[in-house]
Amino acid sequence: MDDTPITDAELDALATLAGLTIPAHCRDGVRLHLATAHRMLHALEPLTGDADDLALAPVFDPAPGNDGAGSA
Repeated sequence: MDDTPITDAELDALATLAGLTIPAHCRDGVRLHLATAHRMLHALEPLTGDADDLALAPVFDPAPGNDGAGSA
């Protein structure tokens, strides 16, 4: 993941694209929120790797039938 901070030029371009004006005293906060959003999106990327390593754990079903035995 790229953690390179957003430059002033990039921030100005993004603000212009969104039709916003970002005051100088708000720039650090905007950068922080954009970095947080970037990390959150990165966490949602599809996993890659061996299918066996990525397989879901069995889920316990407490009542699969009327016998009450449960199953995994």
